[in-house]
Amino acid sequence: MTNENKFNKYFIMINQDNLENCSKFDLKNRYVTHDGQFHLDDLAAAVIFSFLGNDKSIFIRSRDSKIINMEGGIIFDVGGKYELKSDNDTVYLDHHQKDFNEKWNSKCKNKMAAFGLVLKHYGEEAIKKLILKWNKKGKLKFDINDINKLINSIYCNGWGKKVDASDNGQYESVIVSGDKGNRRIEEYFLDRTTLNYRVKRLYPKWWEDGNKKNWDLAFMKAFNIVRKELKEEIFFQAINIQNNKNKIRILTRYFNRREQYHSSGNILYLNKWMPYYSELLKLEKKNNLLNKIKFIIFKEKGKNKYLIQSFNNRLLFDDNLRGLNKENDMNKIKDICNLENISFVHSSGHIAGSNTIIDAIKLCDFVLNKN
Repeated sequence: MTNENKFNKYFIMINQDNLENCSKFDLKNRYVTHDGQFHLDDLAAAVIFSFLGNDKSIFIRSRDSKIINMEGGIIFDVGGKYELKSDNDTVYLDHHQKDFNEKWNSKCKNKMAAFGLVLKHYGEEAIKKLILKWNKKGKLKFDINDINKLINSIYCNGWGKKVDASDNGQYESVIVSGDKGNRRIEEYFLDRTTLNYRVKRLYPKWWEDGNKKNWDLAFMKAFNIVRKELKEEIFFQAINIQNNKNKIRILTRYFNRREQYHSSGNILYLNKWMPYYSELLKLEKKNNLLNKIKFIIFKEKGKNKYLIQSFNNRLLFDDNLRGLNKENDMNKIKDICNLENISFVHSSGHIAGSNTIIDAIKLCDFVLNKN
């Protein structure tokens, strides 16, 4: 299937060459954005509309004021207005006005662009349809009551925020700095590995003849790339939220059992590694046990080995143990803490390893007793 045909699964493309065809369609089912050079925000916004699954939706790329001011449909990233209710039943979602300063929420300081506006007002309906399809196919077991949490994650955890911030000129540069004599050197360079640059590489080239420049075809090719990427991001965020509930149950269970491993309750054992930091802080706060956990012991997957990590660097392993390992320093380790199964202690003192759970607990006990 060609890129054009893939796009036409979701929309009927109308462009400057066939604008007269607009009259053949119900304009309530139209999406209008600007023609010519496109950006990631209008592409990603179009992807959200594709998830709605509306039959016979027409997609128009034009800056023609007559087209934009027709009655009905959604005008985005063009039109000069941000109006959800207009006199002619048309929705306007533009962010280019001088006085536009809408933000996703109080924690996201960047101004929204086309993607944020479309996600904010149509994301719940669109992404819910996508999630329900995945649930039906058995790809997910996502609680649809968490749909707004998912939408917020899509925007605030980096994907949507980055798309909008980039479109508004908030670029990210990598800085390599150093000193040369008394002069500081800074080197700025763009990250050309991003989705932004994958899209830009599809632009018609400036050296091509005018009649070979087909921005609409390039838009359709880019749309398919962005649609795939956004679907993957939505799935990742959805499965992360889905599994986070299970993670909270596991952490709560082990938190409540922690005195089985050490009477102090300062050591938390987990039978496998999982992201724990923020949830563990919440558990301490919820149980009025702030700063209670000093060490976390993880069993390494598929091995009879254990990692011991200082939680939030509250207690570090002794200076005289740091940088030692069983292969080269067994006698030193034994002399210091009288343990034979400690495999290493990191030079920074924040993590260590043990070949047995008993010695892992004893190493924590050794540090706890000294402090």
